[in-house]
Amino acid sequence: MKNPVVSVIMPTFNVRKYVRNAIESVIWQTYPQWELIIVDDGSTDGTVQILEKYIGVDPRIKIVLAQHGGRGKARNKCIEIARGKYIAIFDADDISLPNRLEKQVRILEESPEIGVVSCSRVVAFNDDYTMFFESIFPITEEEIRKSFARKDMPIINASAMIRARLFKQYGVFQESLNRAQDYEFYRRIHRNTRFKIIDEPLTLYRVNGLTVTWKYFIENALYKHYADYVLDGGKMDFDLFCKTFPTKFYLNFIVPIKYVWYICKRKLLKFGVRLLDCETAQKYRVLLQKLDNHIGAVK
Repeated sequence: MKNPVVSVIMPTFNVRKYVRNAIESVIWQTYPQWELIIVDDGSTDGTVQILEKYIGVDPRIKIVLAQHGGRGKARNKCIEIARGKYIAIFDADDISLPNRLEKQVRILEESPEIGVVSCSRVVAFNDDYTMFFESIFPITEEEIRKSFARKDMPIINASAMIRARLFKQYGVFQESLNRAQDYEFYRRIHRNTRFKIIDEPLTLYRVNGLTVTWKYFIENALYKHYADYVLDGGKMDFDLFCKTFPTKFYLNFIVPIKYVWYICKRKLLKFGVRLLDCETAQKYRVLLQKLDNHIGAVK
């Protein structure tokens, strides 16, 4: 496509089991004026062989193979190549619903003051399609700004579409962060742009359970803590930051308390999540199975 309106960016790393479904969920979008830019971050599990099957299948798909440098570097390489005026975030293990791009483009085309479009709900599912629940995020701009003031993450990055000019104005994703890159980016720009949140799911988000593991939680907390430090004017590099007494105290005492509270909120109070009723869950299960069957029929 000579002039794509949307550049879909999808970094990949060792996602052989899931990447075909993610790519097909781009191809089945009802909005046609997209390009899909995939930068593989040095996969070693056969992901590259799956990607190679798509070379020449659709001229809108561009695949770049790179050495392993981290998700931030791969995502920024996608942005560097992108030609569209809108950047759509697609994760390589998730599924975007068919009308996602169409709805988001319509909002950005009609409302030039909006810089980012996401949604307030994302449907989480597990590998065998036996569990479906919604994670709930803020919907109003006031709620978003209050969340950033509390240093919480209020944006579903996996469902976000962003005006490309914002990356030129405010910079790209911070490559020194192995996690929380999205949080750092949105907190960096949130006072200078407007957000539009659609009150419906746009993405099916793959999970292992109702809660994340301790290893994931503590790693994300550490990088988010460092992102806040830098955004608030800190100058230390990451390695030195990790050795300081305040950081060690935060990881050894504050983060465990946060994790216990997070588990209680999710599993006991069901705060921020909503289990789907059987009929709604079945609708998404059928959609996922339809996608699986389509891929199974493609050589």
